[in-house]
Amino acid sequence: MDTQGAGRIPLIILTGGISRRMNHVFKGALEIDGLSFVERLIKKLSPIFEETVLAGSQKELEQYENDPRLTVAPDRYLGIGPFAGILTAFETTGAEELFLCPCDSPFVTVEIVRELLAVRWGFNADITIPISGNRFYPLIGLYHRRVVPRIHELVEGGRNAIRFLFRTCPTLMVHFKDPTPFLNINTWEDYERLLKNAKPLD
Repeated sequence: MDTQGAGRIPLIILTGGISRRMNHVFKGALEIDGLSFVERLIKKLSPIFEETVLAGSQKELEQYENDPRLTVAPDRYLGIGPFAGILTAFETTGAEELFLCPCDSPFVTVEIVRELLAVRWGFNADITIPISGNRFYPLIGLYHRRVVPRIHELVEGGRNAIRFLFRTCPTLMVHFKDPTPFLNINTWEDYERLLKNAKPLD
């Protein structure tokens, strides 16, 4: 493991999402320079984590079931958006804290992870996420187990949008000047823009 790693915090790569605007394609399988988004994140980020977990639908995860580098965590909840992956990851790992990264954000770097970890140590935040300009990225960052009861309350009330979580959980937003590492895709046009920003892995 990297000597400046994330300790016992697991990396959770979220593979959920319906991607209606992309004909329901599994975005984690899209490629940059011959590497799928998921594989790119594994190669780039996993070395600083003790455990890497893929959380998402059973169909998307089947191809990774025998990968010794990974723990596969099929969603245990349906119809609650990203809360499904977060709850499943906490239940699967038993961890006190998770580092989340969506599979369609292939440019997240080790430096981003370390910056979020470093800033978080000085605060008692339940959630630590990046913000660049006027946009924040809710599925990239650190989530403490303290959010779990609040997620269950929100789900029971039919409020499955993650923005509701930030209204009641102490949230630290860490400013980054460059938004490029946080780019994700929702359309084929987004994918084309991502390809233009792609850099080879070291």
